Amino acid sequence: MNWISKAVGLYAGIEWGLRDITFLSPFIFSSNKGTFYVQVCTHYETKVLINDYTSSVDYYVLIIKNKDGDNAVLMKHEDISSHRNKSVDFKWIAKHLKKKWRMDFRQSTTAT
Repeated sequence: MNWISKAVGLYAGIEWGLRDITFLSPFIFSSNKGTFYVQVCTHYETKVLINDYTSSVDYYVLIIKNKDGDNAVLMKHEDISSHRNKSVDFKWIAKHLKKKWRMDFRQSTTAT
């Protein structure tokens, strides 16, 4: 099972100084600063569908794997909670992001 929360949680620990990181699920991790939900998606014509995630998180990390440049953003739960299960465009995301960075993805292969 791929746990994207581990990759983002470890990055956040190094870059943002988060401590006491605990991985709660493949998409959720917690730290001394709060609980984070991680979504990996693709965009279509500058629009992204926001998952209907659990409301018990403090932050939402959105990683758009087919976007050039900075493709990962951090947003607060209160900024995004009313947009769950809805499409938002890049302009809306830009108005609500707290941090942005680049994450590269590579297809992994499994030897059989």
